[in-house]
Amino acid sequence: MELDEEVGNIKRDPIFEPFNTLYDDPVEVVQKRTAEQINIARWTGDWAGISKARYYKEKYGDVPGYLQAEFLKRLALLEGEKAFSYQKFDAALAALRKTCMLTHNMGLGKTRISLLTSHIVNKPTLVAVLPRLVRTVWANELSALGMTDWIILERPRASKACLKPKVKGRAEDYKGLRGMRKLMLKGIERDKHTTADASHPARVKIISYNMLLPGPELRDYVVCPECGYRHKQEKCTRVRIKVIDVALSNADESYINNIAASYRKNKISYDEAESQLKERFGTNVRYSISVCNTTAKGSFCPVCKKTGLNSRLGNEKNPGYHCRICGYSARTWQPPVTRRLKKRIKMLVLDESQAVKNRSALRSRYALSLRPKYRYLTSGTPATADLGKDIYYQLEWLFGKGVMFPYTSQKNFMDRLGYEDKAKIALVHRLLDPVQIRRETDDYGVSADVELPPVRERRLSIPMSEEETRNYEGASRNVLQWLEGNGKDASELDLLSKMWILRRAACVPWIDNENISESTKLKALVLEVRNYLKQGKKILIGSEMLDMLDAIVEAIPGTERIDGNVPIRTADRIIALFQDVCPECNISLVDEFGKLICPLCDKTYQTPQVLAVSRSAVREGVTLNKASVVIFTDPSWTYSQHWQFYKRAHRIGASYDFLDVIYMESPGTIEERMYDTVEKRKIQILQAINRKAVEETEKINIRNFVRDLLDATLTGELKREL
Repeated sequence: MELDEEVGNIKRDPIFEPFNTLYDDPVEVVQKRTAEQINIARWTGDWAGISKARYYKEKYGDVPGYLQAEFLKRLALLEGEKAFSYQKFDAALAALRKTCMLTHNMGLGKTRISLLTSHIVNKPTLVAVLPRLVRTVWANELSALGMTDWIILERPRASKACLKPKVKGRAEDYKGLRGMRKLMLKGIERDKHTTADASHPARVKIISYNMLLPGPELRDYVVCPECGYRHKQEKCTRVRIKVIDVALSNADESYINNIAASYRKNKISYDEAESQLKERFGTNVRYSISVCNTTAKGSFCPVCKKTGLNSRLGNEKNPGYHCRICGYSARTWQPPVTRRLKKRIKMLVLDESQAVKNRSALRSRYALSLRPKYRYLTSGTPATADLGKDIYYQLEWLFGKGVMFPYTSQKNFMDRLGYEDKAKIALVHRLLDPVQIRRETDDYGVSADVELPPVRERRLSIPMSEEETRNYEGASRNVLQWLEGNGKDASELDLLSKMWILRRAACVPWIDNENISESTKLKALVLEVRNYLKQGKKILIGSEMLDMLDAIVEAIPGTERIDGNVPIRTADRIIALFQDVCPECNISLVDEFGKLICPLCDKTYQTPQVLAVSRSAVREGVTLNKASVVIFTDPSWTYSQHWQFYKRAHRIGASYDFLDVIYMESPGTIEERMYDTVEKRKIQILQAINRKAVEETEKINIRNFVRDLLDATLTGELKREL
């Protein structure tokens, strides 16, 4: 609940004037504190202790009594729960709203708030999350809250099957059913909180976004009605080789069968099969090589065939893959689990909702197809780069098209939206205010419970060497020549690909130029890391260049690396050790005589001090608050990627005094301009989502950006050459 803009305006509201002399805090902090107190008083009805209470009640309106009573009733249900007071307050408010966006700052407990909301609503709840967050975040939060009535939904596994109760026969006889009718599938080594049954009675079900998609088409054997060959293809794949006018021995027939088998498996070509036959039987031998190619539809049932029955799959009018006699099904398509969940789920939480902003993606389509009565979105960055594109489908899912959200399409919504006009930003505020609950680390309700260390950000400018400068200018010359010839018709994706060439030349120049043995940026990075290691600090390094990660691991001994190619289990183990946690027992390691030992399993571990990661691989749902230094070796195009990454270290439980965030850049290159671009996009997001009072900015045009960039970075001599 945000207050009117006039609350934060000191000139219009004389009530805030004496605060500068009564308090040591800055005026902005006092304003936020007062606004938060008013917000709580409106919902609880308790205005005692608030200065000018009558004035605020008349100015901003009191919440109706029946709503206050409902709110307090829900808040009372959370008494004794393991959560901060602001988390309980927000959970009760979210449960009252029924459709809500939880856009709290990273690390403030959006997961716990949504689970507390589910506890209040007390309805069958589905939580859709990113695959890597199922067990690392949500399962841990449920255990921390003491909730036991939950389950993780996984896909059925065909490698272990059992018959339903009261069904006679062996599982092998019903192998082709694949989870349909008489056969159900059970997982292998599932724990008590994991199942493949979407109808499980657990109140809270956790599912990954990938599980919402339809499964692959499963096939089993059929018997060809022409040749009797057992196969599971669209058409019979049996290869027939006939040798004419030749008396064949047993050895000859075996030889021919081996050739047919090799040809069927695509191990040899048709010409090779011919040459082998001529080599065996002579060049004048007469032969024929053919493939059966009889369609699988209408084939014989392999189960009935064993008993002597020639039962065909399907019937004459509708040939298919199902046997009416024994129930055998040679082909099944596993439908999306959303079909089975629509009638059972009454509350849905979409975690990291920025992952479902593209409606053309299958994951978004199936996730947004579920629309129960209670709908919640959780995301620290609901908008990352383009405000209109990012929030349209999220709001459409919450509101539904109609009076509350009268926009017919994403284009229609974006036509009404803009960055340069404050009135249009106010439109976003009017849409978000009824559904959004937004808290930041410096809000009064949060700062009273949580004290996060301050963040010190600085940009470290590292001049390039002469050879690196020549290399970058050469890359710029090639890009400019391409732009002169193809720039008018080039797409934004083509322009970004050319920008990637300049980014490589600025960050990892040794990749494209053998004359550059060492980069000045890499040297500076090594010096910074060594300086911080002497102070006993742990360091988190983020980069989008895999070549830079390779160089860091080689230059700084003991550095661990995580990128998209590292298996999830390996990455989880590295993260646990970086956090000084036993990867097997999941408890903190204890320092005994300079060695870190697990008190439960008594194993000794060597934990890494430096972690170099790909920013896209470690961005959401990961806690790395043991790192007191975060270094960016190269910039990103969006503010949210920077923010999300360093927020991995700036979280509840951090024990350092302050967090150092360093942005490394090469002056006079694309990196310097990209950081400026990030600042502009940051302002745009803060305008709409955080309601920050910032200056107006215009939307960034990538084509103009490329032209301005080259004009700013190319030297005068190089421009004259072109």
